[in-house]
Amino acid sequence: EGTLWIGTGGGGLDRISNMGADPASISFHNLSQGDGLSNDVIYGILKDDDAHLWLSTNNGLAMFNPATGLSRNFTVARSRTTRMVRDRPYLVVPARRAR
Repeated sequence: EGTLWIGTGGGGLDRISNMGADPASISFHNLSQGDGLSNDVIYGILKDDDAHLWLSTNNGLAMFNPATGLSRNFTVARSRTTRMVRDRPYLVVPARRAR
């Protein structure tokens, strides 16, 4: 595919494309809260079977669709007792399909 996704510690999500091609054709694009992400601090990135990227952030989870450029954010209500766990906050489980 030739695309590298990088989660940053405050700069959002970076995409480097065309990495297998001529160095002159390599492109860089940044996505941030202004583009719809839930937060600019990204701890982990996982790709699911539908090619969506799941991002663990300082403000919950974001499901980013690289094909459309849209994200869906999953957050929790703020309180003194809720906060995102920041040490490896992601897990892969098998999907359950409806029959």
